[in-house]
Amino acid sequence: HSSHSIPNAPLIEVIDGDKLVETAASDDDHYDWEMDQVLPAEEKEDLSILSGPVYGFASRHRGVFSKLQEEVPSIVDCSDPDHMTGHERRVARIAHEEASFDPDHYLADLMDNDYIKTLMEFVPPWQSEVARWNSLCKNGSSRDVEADQVIVPFCEAERDQMKELPNKEYLLGKATQYSLYLGLVDIMFAFAYDFRTTEGEPNVESAWTVCKISSTLSWLEVFRSSVHEVVYSCLRRSLCYPLYRHWQLSLAVLQDVRDIFHLGRRKLLQCLLIVQRTLNQTEPFYVMNDLYITDYCVWIQKASPKQIQKIAAEMDEVVVDISSLGWDLPELETAAHLVVEEEGSCSSEEHQGTSVNPNRAGDSHIPPTGYTTPPIRSTSQGEEGLDEDLARRMTLRSPQTSCLIEEISSSQSEGSSEDSSDSEDSKSETSLQSEESSELENPLEESSYGSPPLQPTATDQECVGPGKGITQTSPHPSVLPSTEHHSITN
Repeated sequence: HSSHSIPNAPLIEVIDGDKLVETAASDDDHYDWEMDQVLPAEEKEDLSILSGPVYGFASRHRGVFSKLQEEVPSIVDCSDPDHMTGHERRVARIAHEEASFDPDHYLADLMDNDYIKTLMEFVPPWQSEVARWNSLCKNGSSRDVEADQVIVPFCEAERDQMKELPNKEYLLGKATQYSLYLGLVDIMFAFAYDFRTTEGEPNVESAWTVCKISSTLSWLEVFRSSVHEVVYSCLRRSLCYPLYRHWQLSLAVLQDVRDIFHLGRRKLLQCLLIVQRTLNQTEPFYVMNDLYITDYCVWIQKASPKQIQKIAAEMDEVVVDISSLGWDLPELETAAHLVVEEEGSCSSEEHQGTSVNPNRAGDSHIPPTGYTTPPIRSTSQGEEGLDEDLARRMTLRSPQTSCLIEEISSSQSEGSSEDSSDSEDSKSETSLQSEESSELENPLEESSYGSPPLQPTATDQECVGPGKGITQTSPHPSVLPSTEHHSITN
């Protein structure tokens, strides 16, 4: 992308030198990392007005998407990135998040969270690495500010992947460096979310998930203010777009990002290499490697360990209240829990109402013995068989509510079927008794003709009904002679 890079960008490509530099860049102890970095009003728009907006790593690229018009909607969410300033992209991003939040999806994951609990219990590798590193630091075995190759080793495939990286040195200003660290937090949150929800085995949706959750990759966002701003954006997007949208799951991912930053440059590089492989395997997201990830893999090797730990410490101090994310999430969760409690109360009342106490048969509120409770009307035509309040609750998509209604309907339908079966059996017995009495009053013609009635042959398929002669259902009607013919013969 040399034709699309800014000509005067502070970038030096090193021809000779070591591929992986373990020494850190010089630290500026006088730099105040706690101070919010805010650009002057005249610089809030992207720096190049005549040649178009800039984006990418350290804002080094422009015009890249003009040649990818058909693939732009699949790569980023902004419709025309080459003609939208950074401020316009930010406004559009926030509006898109507001429109994309789905309360039904959020409540479904809140109530039916068995698998989400399994994801939260997943133990990623960096948890054990942090525990080992903290143990070494407490014992005084290491004085480094970040984990070394003993704690975070590189495998052979990762070494080969690093050999393919370009060897560059970046001369960047302090504000640009701070913005890069904030963008790295954003990318690491998206990576950690996908790693946890796939339990360490990326799938075909991983590239989409990483790019969708990261504002840097999906909206070409440039964070300049604070770590709190980045965390706020990551948590909101984790509740809008991915498959699993759960507040506690998002907090677990945030803790993963803290652990990764505490381990330092080696762990950050290892995670970036995973992201690079994931994006390379999925079209058209490989473009993001050219715009961001590859440069991040090169730059992080020579980043300042102390500044990374300052970012990690700042993340430790971030406390995000769920109510600050918008969408009235606390009220939404409270209402959902109340609906579940009310449905549980309705369930107990329904079961108590169907049980009849014989000692209280005279009570006007208790149906008499033998009374059959009418079944719930069929819901094949929608929700007409339910009362309006219950139908309203069903719209919250609570699995407990649906299961409860099905259980009540099934139990009452079974009760109705049993009562109907008993009634049919009673009718059958009555009919048999009537026929027996008729047989006694009208005996067979044996007394008139002096001979027993004809016996059915093997071809007959029905037995003789009492007092009604022979019922012939055989397909051969000539097999049995009639009763009149038998009488003449005798």
